[in-house]
Amino acid sequence: MKAYNVGMILILATFAIVNAQPFNGGLFGAGKVLSLGCDTTGVSEGPSGANVTWTIPLIVKDTINSDAQTLAAASTPYFAKFPSATGALLSTGSITEYTYYRLANDSLVLLGYADSLQTVAYFNPELLDLSAVTFGNSFTDTFGYRDTTTVSTLTMVSKIDGTRTVTFDGTGTLELPWITFSHALRFKSVTTQTDSSWFGTILTSTSKMTTTNFSWEDTTLPKNTSFSISRITTTVSGIPIANNVVTFKEPMPSTAIAPTGPGSGKKAILVAFSQFDNSIAISAPSGFGAGKVSFIVYDLNGKVVAREQVRLNVAGLANCQLTNRLSKGVYLYALKAGEGILGKGKIAVR
Repeated sequence: MKAYNVGMILILATFAIVNAQPFNGGLFGAGKVLSLGCDTTGVSEGPSGANVTWTIPLIVKDTINSDAQTLAAASTPYFAKFPSATGALLSTGSITEYTYYRLANDSLVLLGYADSLQTVAYFNPELLDLSAVTFGNSFTDTFGYRDTTTVSTLTMVSKIDGTRTVTFDGTGTLELPWITFSHALRFKSVTTQTDSSWFGTILTSTSKMTTTNFSWEDTTLPKNTSFSISRITTTVSGIPIANNVVTFKEPMPSTAIAPTGPGSGKKAILVAFSQFDNSIAISAPSGFGAGKVSFIVYDLNGKVVAREQVRLNVAGLANCQLTNRLSKGVYLYALKAGEGILGKGKIAVR
């Protein structure tokens, strides 16, 4: 049995509580999301309290693009193991995984997760969020899992026992190098989880993991925009191992380019630009066909500052990194095929 998915803890914690507002599927992080893993050196969560200004310098270390989809639980392959689930989060990667939850007017509860290798269904589900938590208040919940397998005459038992406390501990302004949360809400969660395995009456292995997570949200920003600092200590055989994780998340940006010229009768071409890894992704409508296109970026004086030639595949998709990195500012761009302009638009680099 694998340990509880720490990455899922972070994802769910960062979409935690919106004060006095009902839950919806967006809280579970569906959609295309850009995650930025940041250098942890010198990064501090700062003080709790009201009207705080947190200024946190960050250096991006790596980027991950993820895509998750919320589904009706009854339409998924493992629903029989989670009959009380109202929804599921589908995450695709090396393994396709479904995370099951129960969503009510006042609470969001994690029931477990399943993939082709295993099913983890909590006998004591984990309360992730309450729909209204006022500043300075908190809630505490316990969760647990048991799995029993009989081998010959002996029974193998795997256990998860955990406690999680979430506190609405800060309001104010969060200043990151590329974005400001002007209406920031900060939530602190402390999760202690013990994993153990037994063979008959003999304890064969045990590990304890304590995760302290600070997550910031801003209800005026797009859903799935968040920043988190997590401090994780895992103790195995009495030896503690500490690990810090600093992550910024935002929805994948995309801009619809209005076609012009001969192609004006076609549907819009979509272009996504990520300033963090300086990359572009192009999606042309079905039937557009494969071929080379040029992506050209101009400054506001009309000077070409970046130019890339990319080849669309048969599905009309292409992606690449710009050779010249764009500095902070506003730029115009055009997408060309030969001498014809397929579309044009504007990029704002924060």
